[in-house]
Amino acid sequence: MRITIAYNLRTDNTEDTAELLTEADINRIHKAISSLQHTVTVVEVSGKPYAVIERLIESEPDLIFNLAEGTIGSSREAFYPGLYEQMGIPFTGGNASLLHLNLDKHLAKTVLSSHGISVPRGVLITDKERELPEDLQYPLMIKPNSEGSSKGITQDSVVETRDQALERINRLLGHYPAGLVVEEYIGGRELSVPFLESFPGKLLDIVEHTFDLSKIGGKYNIYDYDMKQGGESAQAVKVICPAMITSEEEKTITKMAREVFDIMSCPDVGRVDIRLHTNGKPYFIELNPLPSLHPDASLMTAAGSRGLEFRDALRLIIRSAARRYGLAIKSAKQTRKNDITSEIPRPNARDIGIQIGRMSPGIHNAITDVKGVRVGHFSRKEDNVQIPGSKETGNVRTGVTAIMPAGQAYANRIAAGGFILNGVGEMAGLTQILETGCWKRRYC
Repeated sequence: MRITIAYNLRTDNTEDTAELLTEADINRIHKAISSLQHTVTVVEVSGKPYAVIERLIESEPDLIFNLAEGTIGSSREAFYPGLYEQMGIPFTGGNASLLHLNLDKHLAKTVLSSHGISVPRGVLITDKERELPEDLQYPLMIKPNSEGSSKGITQDSVVETRDQALERINRLLGHYPAGLVVEEYIGGRELSVPFLESFPGKLLDIVEHTFDLSKIGGKYNIYDYDMKQGGESAQAVKVICPAMITSEEEKTITKMAREVFDIMSCPDVGRVDIRLHTNGKPYFIELNPLPSLHPDASLMTAAGSRGLEFRDALRLIIRSAARRYGLAIKSAKQTRKNDITSEIPRPNARDIGIQIGRMSPGIHNAITDVKGVRVGHFSRKEDNVQIPGSKETGNVRTGVTAIMPAGQAYANRIAAGGFILNGVGEMAGLTQILETGCWKRRYC
């Protein structure tokens, strides 16, 4: 397939860009997907929408491998799946509504709580709604409502008094206008359950993050921003996979994770974060439908625990997305067994420097991609062919040429024209056709 990797590039090391991908991240993913024999293009999708649309169209994808986190607003992640849907291009991962819902941590917990999923008691604090309920039990956890990658979370995010809570709320609200989640801190273990829809059973091994607080002088085992970004406090973090929990705890955790994925209708890939209370009760913390694909992240750690290499995990993501859209999982670089080879050397499109598209050239056929235009041609050249209704034979010199706009034009109504060559290469007729649906085949 022709796969376009859509992403936002991280251009600095500030907290504001922590969710975005570095060039090293993109190169690693590009290399892995290319090794699966797909034709891969990378498209940076930051900037003006019209320019993003143009870049995506020019890449001519069968499938977009969506890694775009967005850069502006609380609906930044949802923007891209919504755009792909409007363009009619298949993509990996969740749709706009799923990504919008789960970037809003408080809303996601409200929805899941209504389905019987246990969540920490809490409230959303905004600039307009600053009331802090009196009945919340301290300590409290305070974090940005619409951020990922532990942005805004430090060892000071857990507060023990109302005065501490109000002070931290006042300090953070100006920087996080989408609001703050203030909820009862769940003492216990930090667990993650990664999900690959095409993996047998869908759920991978449970991952646990433990924290040696003596190394950082901390009091609460929370996975803060400095730890997640590999700062000095990262030395306190230890990753255990599979998590060292009892079979009963494992059963309870996986049951909750499976219910969350089902309720949210999360496709292809995801990760559920759960806190296992010291009393043995699990609490949902968040669902990430755009989990990190870094080799050291929970998803890839759990995949490796199940014997999957980095590219194997990406293959499974592509497979489930292709199945959802009814796409044939066939590499664009794959050579067809019945390709005809010429005994007589002759120049073809590749020889003269023209980029070749999806149809491999045989003796008399070629397909050429030109920016904005797609041209396909097939010629038949054969001697001593039986003439229908006659005992005589003749020579065939004929062909078909199709010219159409590049991109996803075959998904829309388009006008098509064709011509017929006679036996000596002269045009014998002309037809014009108005398609009432879509192209049934990509090429004539």
